[in-house]
Amino acid sequence: MTISILNRVAKLRNRGLSFTQIATKLNVSKGVVAGTVFRGRENGDKRFILRPPKPKKAQLMNPLLNEDLTPPAIKRKGVSLVALKPNSCKFPVDYDDSEPGYHLFCAKTTSLTSPYCSHHEEIARAGAPRSKGQP
Repeated sequence: MTISILNRVAKLRNRGLSFTQIATKLNVSKGVVAGTVFRGRENGDKRFILRPPKPKKAQLMNPLLNEDLTPPAIKRKGVSLVALKPNSCKFPVDYDDSEPGYHLFCAKTTSLTSPYCSHHEEIARAGAPRSKGQP
């Protein structure tokens, strides 16, 4: 390519045009434009530095996708089985990531007659069959 075409490729590239758009404007193939830019980068031509990638359409439509998507550390609630005291609620409320298959339990104080706190006692008994005398 001649110097004038090289300058025009650099100018159009800096305006943000793609290789295909530049090739169409200059009436050359996309490969010629790509080769020119590649050789310019190899030779250290500052006009052909790498551009940051364009955002995907999904990122343009949903600005939340532009944020860091690493999930925050999840704070688990509850106590492991080995940490439960005799009068602690034994209702499972979560699972323990550190031990597969293990659960975390409520651990609120219970009455001496129930393994659950009053809140979880109601949940546990809600599905129990009623005796004949109860409404």
